Amino acid sequence: MKVKERDAVRAGVMALIAEALVGADKEVGPVAGNAVMTPVVSETGEEGYAVITVTIPTGAKDGTPYDGHEAVAEYQRKQAEKAEKAAERERVKAEKAAKREAAKA
Repeated sequence: MKVKERDAVRAGVMALIAEALVGADKEVGPVAGNAVMTPVVSETGEEGYAVITVTIPTGAKDGTPYDGHEAVAEYQRKQAEKAEKAAERERVKAEKAAKREAAKA
Protein backbone atom coordinates (compact mmCIF):
# COMPACT_ATOMS: atom_id res chain seq x y z
CA MET A 1 0.00 0.00 0.00
CA LYS A 2 1.37 3.39 -0.95
CA VAL A 3 1.80 6.22 1.56
CA LYS A 4 -1.22 8.19 0.32
CA GLU A 5 -3.39 5.07 0.51
CA ARG A 6 -2.16 4.30 4.05
CA ASP A 7 -2.86 7.89 5.10
CA ALA A 8 -6.41 7.68 3.70
CA VAL A 9 -7.07 4.35 5.39
CA ARG A 10 -5.66 5.65 8.69
CA ALA A 11 -7.86 8.75 8.47
CA GLY A 12 -10.91 6.55 7.85
CA VAL A 13 -10.13 4.32 10.84
CA MET A 14 -9.54 7.36 13.05
CA ALA A 15 -12.90 8.79 11.95
CA LEU A 16 -14.59 5.50 12.89
CA ILE A 17 -12.95 5.56 16.32
CA ALA A 18 -13.92 9.19 16.88
CA GLU A 19 -17.51 8.48 15.80
CA ALA A 20 -17.73 5.53 18.18
CA LEU A 21 -16.41 7.57 21.10
CA VAL A 22 -18.66 10.55 20.36
CA GLY A 23 -21.58 8.11 20.03
CA ALA A 24 -20.75 6.92 23.56
CA ASP A 25 -20.87 10.55 24.78
CA LYS A 26 -17.08 10.77 25.11
CA GLU A 27 -14.98 13.82 24.34
CA VAL A 28 -12.49 13.19 21.53
CA GLY A 29 -9.62 15.32 20.26
CA PRO A 30 -6.76 14.81 17.83
CA VAL A 31 -3.28 14.82 19.41
CA ALA A 32 -1.31 13.83 16.30
CA GLY A 33 -1.93 12.93 12.69
CA ASN A 34 -2.46 9.33 13.74
CA ALA A 35 -3.78 9.66 17.31
CA VAL A 36 -6.81 10.86 19.24
CA MET A 37 -7.35 11.28 22.97
CA THR A 38 -10.32 10.89 25.21
CA PRO A 39 -10.58 11.67 28.92
CA VAL A 40 -11.00 8.65 31.22
CA VAL A 41 -11.87 8.15 34.89
CA SER A 42 -10.75 5.13 36.91
CA GLU A 43 -12.94 3.17 39.31
CA THR A 44 -11.45 5.24 42.15
CA GLY A 45 -12.37 8.51 40.43
CA GLU A 46 -8.87 9.40 39.27
CA GLU A 47 -8.88 11.27 35.97
CA GLY A 48 -6.53 10.74 33.05
CA TYR A 49 -6.45 10.40 29.28
CA ALA A 50 -6.45 7.49 26.86
CA VAL A 51 -4.52 8.06 23.64
CA ILE A 52 -5.49 5.82 20.74
CA THR A 53 -2.87 5.59 18.01
CA VAL A 54 -3.63 4.13 14.58
CA THR A 55 -0.83 2.67 12.50
CA ILE A 56 -0.89 0.90 9.17
CA PRO A 57 2.18 -1.37 9.31
CA THR A 58 3.91 -2.21 6.08
CA GLY A 59 6.13 -5.10 7.17
CA ALA A 60 9.73 -5.89 7.95
CA LYS A 61 12.69 -4.14 6.39
CA ASP A 62 13.62 -7.38 4.63
CA GLY A 63 10.48 -7.05 2.51
CA THR A 64 8.30 -9.49 4.44
CA PRO A 65 4.79 -8.01 4.46
CA TYR A 66 2.98 -7.50 7.76
CA ASP A 67 0.49 -10.28 8.52
CA GLY A 68 -2.09 -9.10 11.03
CA HIS A 69 -3.52 -12.58 11.55
CA GLU A 70 -0.07 -13.95 12.34
CA ALA A 71 0.51 -11.04 14.75
CA VAL A 72 -2.72 -11.95 16.57
CA ALA A 73 -1.73 -15.62 16.75
CA GLU A 74 1.74 -14.73 18.07
CA TYR A 75 0.28 -12.42 20.72
CA GLN A 76 -2.14 -15.14 21.81
CA ARG A 77 0.73 -17.66 22.03
CA LYS A 78 2.75 -15.28 24.20
CA GLN A 79 -0.21 -14.58 26.47
CA ALA A 80 -0.85 -18.32 26.86
CA GLU A 81 2.82 -18.86 27.75
CA LYS A 82 2.65 -16.09 30.36
CA ALA A 83 -0.50 -17.62 31.84
CA GLU A 84 1.13 -21.06 31.99
CA LYS A 85 4.22 -19.65 33.70
CA ALA A 86 2.08 -17.74 36.21
CA ALA A 87 0.07 -20.89 36.96
CA GLU A 88 3.29 -22.86 37.46
CA ARG A 89 4.62 -20.18 39.84
CA GLU A 90 1.39 -20.32 41.82
CA ARG A 91 1.52 -24.13 41.93
CA VAL A 92 5.11 -24.08 43.23
CA LYS A 93 4.19 -21.40 45.75
CA ALA A 94 1.23 -23.47 46.99
CA GLU A 95 3.44 -26.58 47.30
CA LYS A 96 6.00 -24.65 49.35
CA ALA A 97 3.27 -23.28 51.61
CA ALA A 98 1.85 -26.79 52.08
CA LYS A 99 5.30 -28.13 52.99
CA ARG A 100 5.76 -25.32 55.54
CA GLU A 101 2.37 -26.08 57.07
CA ALA A 102 3.18 -29.80 57.19
CA ALA A 103 6.51 -29.06 58.87
CA LYS A 104 4.74 -26.98 61.54
CA ALA A 105 2.33 -29.81 62.35
